Amino acid sequence: MFLIVDSILRLMNKEVLAGIVAGVLVAGLIFSPIFLGQSHVAQAQAATAGKTKKILLIASEKVVQVAPDDPLHPGGIKYNAMVFNGTVPGPVISLTQGDNVQI
Repeated sequence: MFLIVDSILRLMNKEVLAGIVAGVLVAGLIFSPIFLGQSHVAQAQAATAGKTKKILLIASEKVVQVAPDDPLHPGGIKYNAMVFNGTVPGPVISLTQGDNVQI
């Protein structure tokens, strides 16, 4: 097997070998799912098949402590922050692809 490959490579020059490699790469790109468009169809079908999730977010302003109490900063460092449902960061929103969200 190695002798066959070695003899073929000796017969070909670099330009021919580069042309073959380029042809294989182009053929791979043409038949990839990105160019075939099937992935977009699957995404559209998944988007209509999901369920609707209702999420309640209450935004408010609150003083939050961003650094602990220490000798350099007695009482810690506090800032006014926008909080969602009273927390920073807000609650975790977990979804599956295709789900609809109502906030």
